[in-house]
Amino acid sequence: MIVCICNSISSRVIEDYARRGLGVDALRADFGLASNCGQCLTHALDMIDEVQAQQGARQGERYAGAQRIIALAQA
Repeated sequence: MIVCICNSISSRVIEDYARRGLGVDALRADFGLASNCGQCLTHALDMIDEVQAQQGARQGERYAGAQRIIALAQA
């Protein structure tokens, strides 16, 4: 399933990054996640949290830059 329509980023890519312990910063750097409209960010964050929780990773706080990314995308 395509999560980020603007940059054609699939759920498989996001899940792969999450399994490797990578998150939004890496996806933004490598693929431009949430760099255009920002509509994909919340779903991508949920996917990353879910994959990492399944792996037994400690649940941390949500991505600190999420609000800034959304604000930039809506400007």
